[in-house]
Amino acid sequence: MRLSLYVTVLASALSVGLGITVLIQNNANHRLQEDIQAQQRQLQKQQADLDRLAEGPPYGSVLREMAIRSIHNEKIRAVLAANGYTVQPAKPASDSSSPASPNAPNTSEGPDSSR
Repeated sequence: MRLSLYVTVLASALSVGLGITVLIQNNANHRLQEDIQAQQRQLQKQQADLDRLAEGPPYGSVLREMAIRSIHNEKIRAVLAANGYTVQPAKPASDSSSPASPNAPNTSEGPDSSR
């Protein structure tokens, strides 16, 4: 009779202990989830800023200038590539009626859609 009492008390104590452990872990997970969501919001804001930078009229010229400079500067090319832009030097036109400059690069319209 005494053995079953001890087993019951031990099982109850174990259940309470596990319940408290679950609550503590849940609280820690909730804080981690809030941190991750804050980071995600920050990244989304940065992406929106980059998109606006690429599309906006005053910033389009900056992006074009970066593309031109990236032909001779590997660091700028790496920054553009990290944000989804590829830069390839323009091929000289075969006929002289084309107004495109052979020094102007071809840039993609925006970040790669594969990202």
